[in-house]
Amino acid sequence: MASASSLCLKGQVWTPQGPVDGGWVLVEGGVISAVGGPHDPPPGGEGAPSLGGREDLVILPGFIDLHLHGFGDHGFLGPPDLLPEALDGASKALPVSGVTCFLAGWTGLDPAEALRFVEAAAPCVKPQGQRRSGGAALTPCSEGGSGSRRFPPAPPPPAGPPRAHLAGLYLEGPWLALPGPVQGGTRDDRRPGRPAAPGGRQPWAASPLEAARLAESLLERAQSRLRVVTISPELPGPRAVIPLLARAGVVVAIGHTRASYEACREAAEAGATHVTHGFNRMSPWHHRRPGPVGAALLDPRLRVEVVPDGIHLHPAAVELAWRAKGRGGLVAVSDQVGAGTGLGVGEAPPGVPGARLWHADGGRAAWRTPTGALLAGATPANRLLQWLWTQTPIPRQESLEFLTLNPARILGLEGRKGEISPGRDADLVVLDEGFTVRLTLVGGRVAYALG
Repeated sequence: MASASSLCLKGQVWTPQGPVDGGWVLVEGGVISAVGGPHDPPPGGEGAPSLGGREDLVILPGFIDLHLHGFGDHGFLGPPDLLPEALDGASKALPVSGVTCFLAGWTGLDPAEALRFVEAAAPCVKPQGQRRSGGAALTPCSEGGSGSRRFPPAPPPPAGPPRAHLAGLYLEGPWLALPGPVQGGTRDDRRPGRPAAPGGRQPWAASPLEAARLAESLLERAQSRLRVVTISPELPGPRAVIPLLARAGVVVAIGHTRASYEACREAAEAGATHVTHGFNRMSPWHHRRPGPVGAALLDPRLRVEVVPDGIHLHPAAVELAWRAKGRGGLVAVSDQVGAGTGLGVGEAPPGVPGARLWHADGGRAAWRTPTGALLAGATPANRLLQWLWTQTPIPRQESLEFLTLNPARILGLEGRKGEISPGRDADLVVLDEGFTVRLTLVGGRVAYALG
């Protein structure tokens, strides 16, 4: 007999082994307790409320967005005193796009602003309790009838309505040699040192000692909530903090850079393992100067972010990255700025006067400056998946992992999130044949339902 907290989803279920037509997912106590097909009735789930059942519904792991600076009306780049409200609003709104877990991103050049962001945002990150350690398989608590397996319940959910899990903080700066429009730069910047951060401060000019002091201050204020930091490896001071950050468990990313191929490989040797929005805001590939793109594609130590919206990248660029990096080497991110859902063409997102929203078909969009430079993404996660599945030759199972299992691995959550398997958190999204989100579960609770 199903418990009061049971739920059974039915549709085409995407398991780690591939899609199961006529499948089902049994959720109990916030955890996936069993998964099966049309010839395997849910064990003990006959009394559970059932959702789905339509042939056109697809059940996927919840999406994990590592790199975004806001969502909808909730931006993270405003005054620090408004940040807790913005993070809470984004957590509640993100499930409409199927996102069940995310990192909150800051970007800029001013070290003082970075410190204020971390200080304001870190208390909002509520680490979920661990149900396993060392990646070991879960042991069923008891055995039910018909071979059912009972797993430990999920940690208690936060108070209030279900929402996407804020898993940590992402700093895109302040050590950037090639800042974009959001960070105060322009598409015409050609060398480090222009423009300066507010007050004339140039964080890329910091000595190794100054950079280390700033990194230590950020780590102290973050209280283990800092998960990713982007740096430009051609800068001597920031380059020196790569081992410090890596030893603290922070994912060090290469980005906003014109660094040489050799400098990027040296950064990977020092502990960098990630590349921020690959191909974008970095010097392009050249057959005599492969640069950061060459290092990103060829160094097996580096995972690469892609923004697969058809605006930031051509399908061939994403395919090339996939063929170079393999199944586990790419992470799809939205890089949204939370500029507001009500803004139209010609209206500016906060802090970027003159930026324009550029629309594409299929629910895809991006922010551009008046000169045409890309500013940020504006495409939700479900539409990123649609583009990957319809515009690239990458197998659907593999490109799905760009939004699910691969980011879970980067966060160290692969034993709990990122795939539909017994014992995993019941973070699930249901899409229809048009890739519209019909239902999102976070920890087994309905965070969004259409209609």
